[in-house]
Amino acid sequence: MQTAKREYREVTDYTALSSRVLVVAVAQEPIDEWSAYIDGTPGENHEQEYQEVKAHGDKLRYDLAKVLFPEFDRRYTWRD
Repeated sequence: MQTAKREYREVTDYTALSSRVLVVAVAQEPIDEWSAYIDGTPGENHEQEYQEVKAHGDKLRYDLAKVLFPEFDRRYTWRD
């Protein structure tokens, strides 16, 4: 008997707090949980740099993340 492989979809968004500081929100569907990460960047190309923040940034506190990404907070559950 084979078990069905679950398909996951990652949903991301980012915002710049300054030219060299990015915050990235990441959600997993269908798990429907999210978290956000923050880190400094060179500030040259946010479209590329947000991937590094997502992979290596520090987790942002929920009280700050929900203000920056209210749509994620409405749609998903915060991942502790």
